[in-house]
Amino acid sequence: MSSSVAARARYALCGALIAWSCLQGASPERTTRATERPTLRSASPSLPDELSHLGSLKFTTRRQDAADESVFTDLPVTVTISHVVADAEQCHISYRRQLEREDSNQEEQHSFALGDIDELKVEPFESFENEHQGQPGWVYTLTDPEISAVVITHRDGRMDWFAVRAGAIAQRLREDIQRRGDYCRRHAAP
Repeated sequence: MSSSVAARARYALCGALIAWSCLQGASPERTTRATERPTLRSASPSLPDELSHLGSLKFTTRRQDAADESVFTDLPVTVTISHVVADAEQCHISYRRQLEREDSNQEEQHSFALGDIDELKVEPFESFENEHQGQPGWVYTLTDPEISAVVITHRDGRMDWFAVRAGAIAQRLREDIQRRGDYCRRHAAP
């Protein structure tokens, strides 16, 4: 085969691969060449946007006396996610979470590597509260409106969580983080 025929065949193959990538949801600009190191940006250009769009979420949570179910308190809660930044070279996400409840205000900076995720799950926010923020003698029984928690457990035991209004959105966010974490583990630098 002559070199010009081989060159045209390679060109056609490259075009077919780019077209296939576009059909899979990638754009030609974001398609990573085999010789380039994949980055978070090429794998997940919208994850920081998805997390930033969580913004500020206001809801009430009901805390009920475990011994006397007729005694309960509805508590206002506000969870705000802001300052979301993705480090494209390290598959790393950082963000600020502010949690306001019962006259307290916690503001914390968090960060995690997508490749270090051990487990991801979606659960009702009240179940999350009972497990991680429960108080003896009290049970969190519901939220209004219904809120889900996307809970990320890391290999070192640390945990990150995001409060999300709709269960379907929470599930989609969990799946997106899982897919991108899998991508980062497969393409981690040696």
